[in-house]
Order: sequence, then structure tokens, then C-alpha cells
Amino acid sequence: QFRADFFFRILMDVLYYVVNIGFFELVLNHTPRIGALDAHQSRAFVATFLWMDSIYMTFFSSSLWLFPETIRSGKFDSTLVRPISPLFLTLFTDFSPGSFVNFLMATGILIWGLSGLESTPSAGSVLVLIALMLCGTLLILAVRVLFLMPAFWITQVDAFRDLSWTLQQVGERPSAIYPTGFRLFFTYALPILTAIALPAETFLGGLQAGGIATILGMTIAAWLLLVLVWRRGLRAYSSASS
Repeated sequence: QFRADFFFRILMDVLYYVVNIGFFELVLNHTPRIGALDAHQSRAFVATFLWMDSIYMTFFSSSLWLFPETIRSGKFDSTLVRPISPLFLTLFTDFSPGSFVNFLMATGILIWGLSGLESTPSAGSVLVLIALMLCGTLLILAVRVLFLMPAFWITQVDAFRDLSWTLQQVGERPSAIYPTGFRLFFTYALPILTAIALPAETFLGGLQAGGIATILGMTIAAWLLLVLVWRRGLRAYSSASS
């Protein structure tokens, strides 16, 4: 069973990479630009969000998948009695070795995407891009955990979890393709574009201070909100013995 899960995770993510790269290549066969990005920038764009997804899948996906069930079953009791932050333990319950293999592949795709740019990026700008992508990963992690927070008050949160995965597709497209109101909503109110699209767009646009400030500010705001809701959820939690 472990071997089957290991190889299935690899296959699942490989298909995800192929579908997304193929989608962008198909669109680029019919138009020279996607939003404000040319063909080379579009390939770098898709490479960045695939890399962020591989980080999320490796370190957090399995843990969050198990989280609602621990609330329903009362197994969350064992998390609360351990001498460590319950939120930290919830986020790092499970590590996915299969997805780590895909992280290595996603890193190769990222190198391919950046090497195809018309002007070779400097080492410093690449390091800033990596920092922005890690911030974006933390931001999308906070958003997904917030979507799971109703588990403390209601029995089933599968619909919320599915919704969070569906909304991810908003960020997997250049923000310039969206109407202004839609773009502002998913940049500030529900920062999917900030988490997934903005790191690459900030890098490709010359590392504008505004983009960097937005990513950092929204990441901090999302985590502050998460900690607040998490504490309220802990107070509402009914243990298995209650």
C-alpha cells in the first residue's frame, strides 16, 4: 500500500505538471502573449507556481488532508496534550516522500523556465524570487487552513476543502487576464493571486517594491488572522471524551 501511494503521488503530480505546461503551450500556439506576459515569461510563470505547489504537496498537503478527520474522531486530543504548538504539529504531521521526488522535478522545470527568459536573471534576483515563492506558499497554506477551520464547529468540511483547491486555479493564470474588480478581490480580500501569481509577476516585472510589499503584507495579515481563528477554534473544540 505504501509503495502504491508513493508511486501514485509521483504520477499524479507529473500529470498535473504536464497538463499545466501543455495548457500554456497550447494557448501560446494561438497568441504571442498571455495577459501581460510573452511566451518566455509565460513559461517562467507556470514553472514558478508548479514549484510552489511541489513545496506545498511535499510538506503540508497530507497533514491538512488528515486534519478534519482528527477533529471529527477526537484524535486531535493527542495533538493538544503534546508539549508543542498544536498548529505547528498539525501542519507538519506528515511528510510526503513521493511528492519530494516531484519537488526535484519541479525544480528542474523552474530552471528550464528561468533559463528560457530573453535576459538571464542574476543570482540575486533568483534568490529574491525564491523568497517570494516561499512567502506565496506560506500565504496559500494560511488560506487553505482557514478554509478548514470550520471543522471545529461543523462536522464536514470537504466542500470547503474542495473549494480552496478549485480557487487555486485563479492564481494559476496571469492576473492581467482578469477584470479589475475580480483581480482586486483575489489580490486583497481572498489573496489567491497574491500567493500564486504575484511572486512570478513581481520577478518578471523587475522586482517592483509594490509587489514585494503586497506579498509580504498579505502573508503576515493572513497568518495573524489564522492564529486568531485557530485560537477560537481550540476554545470551541469538543474532545473525544466530552
